[in-house]
Amino acid sequence: MIASVEWRKVKTDFGFSVHHRANWFHDAMIEQLAGEVLARANLWESIRRSLLIGV
Repeated sequence: MIASVEWRKVKTDFGFSVHHRANWFHDAMIEQLAGEVLARANLWESIRRSLLIGV
């Protein structure tokens, strides 16, 4: 098994309960790789939004 998912209920500022997902990786290298993939995806999304605003 590479990773597990944990779901917790968290209260918002308005008092609503929402589920919050946490990924638990069993290998530090896989965790680092997943973090880099997520950072890259966030960067591309930011660039895409910037380009759409300029149109």
